[in-house]
Amino acid sequence: ARALYERAAAILEKAFGPDYVEVAAILTNLANLREKAKDFDGAAKLYVRALAIQESTYGAGHPTSNATRSRLGRVVGAAGDEEGSRVHIEAAMLHTTAFISGVLPGLPESDALVFITMGREIRDRYLSHHARPEDAKSVWTATLKWKGAVSRGLSARRDLSRGNPELEALAERLASARRTLARLALAEVDPDAAAGHRASLDNAVSERDAAEMTLAQASGVVSAELARRAAGPEDICAALPPGTRLVDFHRYNDAKTAKYLAFVVGKDCDLSRVELGEADLIDEAVAAHRELLGARDSSGGLEQSDRIDVRGERVTALVWDPLAPHIGGASNVLVAPDGALAEVAFGSLPLTDGRYLIERLRVSYLDTPLDL
Repeated sequence: ARALYERAAAILEKAFGPDYVEVAAILTNLANLREKAKDFDGAAKLYVRALAIQESTYGAGHPTSNATRSRLGRVVGAAGDEEGSRVHIEAAMLHTTAFISGVLPGLPESDALVFITMGREIRDRYLSHHARPEDAKSVWTATLKWKGAVSRGLSARRDLSRGNPELEALAERLASARRTLARLALAEVDPDAAAGHRASLDNAVSERDAAEMTLAQASGVVSAELARRAAGPEDICAALPPGTRLVDFHRYNDAKTAKYLAFVVGKDCDLSRVELGEADLIDEAVAAHRELLGARDSSGGLEQSDRIDVRGERVTALVWDPLAPHIGGASNVLVAPDGALAEVAFGSLPLTDGRYLIERLRVSYLDTPLDL
């Protein structure tokens, strides 16, 4: 396979030049083969060359460029340069978030979900490679931007202007600008026309921003929605009521293992990242607990309650106990769940002192921290 790829690359380079975008596709395939053969330095050189072609053709934020940048970070790390790996993967995360923020609102829902899935793979790699304690705040900030971008892309389909002809016209202008931006951002570009395409893309961004601002000025609902999506860590921390901790859960893939983690955040933005372990174990425990909570015991006896508590203790041990030291003396907890944890009734979890969590503190729920 390697010889065939090398021959194909040589033919394309001779016919179309070394910067032809299809050459980059072959280079990434060759890099993947070298990576599998543990030739990480050789793979990195090929990824660097492919990335240069893709960035000049598609732009730095395009999913194709970001996928290559993320893979480059992976092989650089495998070659022993952990810091270099972190730099490449963080750049891929930031570029991916910016791209999704700009393009997602103008895509059909099916295409939007494809790009969210692609972006989530890069987000997962970022979470895996930035797990040092000192990374916690910057990583939470990046994940908030990611959630904001996804939220912005999906909520853009909601009709916030129905029944108001003036707002409907402004909303259609914005929708048209978003579609144009999405089309240009995803278009294949002739390298010789890259400068003109970049100018068109910049103009599309300006038109989208102007249309969005005009609609926000005319609609308090839209203005509030834009402000919510733009919220940062300091805004969220400031919105926390006194005596409250926010628990922001994330399900992610670390290499080939799905895991859960949580960011526990206080009003002063003091923050801890807590790894909860393998997602399969937690998902199974949650499902078993939910099964009994939803079942009816015709006897109405204590046996059913005991069985529920036994299964609940498993969820407590896997999910709540690792978080408890970081909750401290808080009297309220706001939970932003992910994955199967959205099905957990946290207040029903039994504690080691015989009480239930609802007797210890008040638990409320958010779709995302941005809802604050």
